[in-house]
Amino acid sequence: MNRNRTALITISLIVGLVLSLASCANNTPGSVTLRFMQALSTMDFDTAASLGTDSTKQLVEMISTIAASAGEAGIQEQIGTNFKVISTSITGETATVILSSDGEEQPIALRKVNGQWKVDLSKDNMDKDF
Repeated sequence: MNRNRTALITISLIVGLVLSLASCANNTPGSVTLRFMQALSTMDFDTAASLGTDSTKQLVEMISTIAASAGEAGIQEQIGTNFKVISTSITGETATVILSSDGEEQPIALRKVNGQWKVDLSKDNMDKDF
């Protein structure tokens, strides 16, 4: 009985550790950027907005309005479909991810909000970044 209990506790601890490591891996600047861009390219604007700061959410709303007429193919033509993180630079609560999108590199700004990395785009920096 004692052996079964010890085994159960050990398994529970291992599962908890794996789940906590997996959640940390989903909150890196690179993983957040990839999920954000993939959501935009598939017109999943709710997910994209949830991965952004307030200014990014406003921008996602504008993009969704434009996308209604351009369609998914038009959005994919503009932002790409094949995303790859080239590098990540973190300074305190801000980060910059250099993202390759169909071979073109672009910087993506992120900011930590309540312990979570969020894509931090505005209309002003979107013009020069995209």
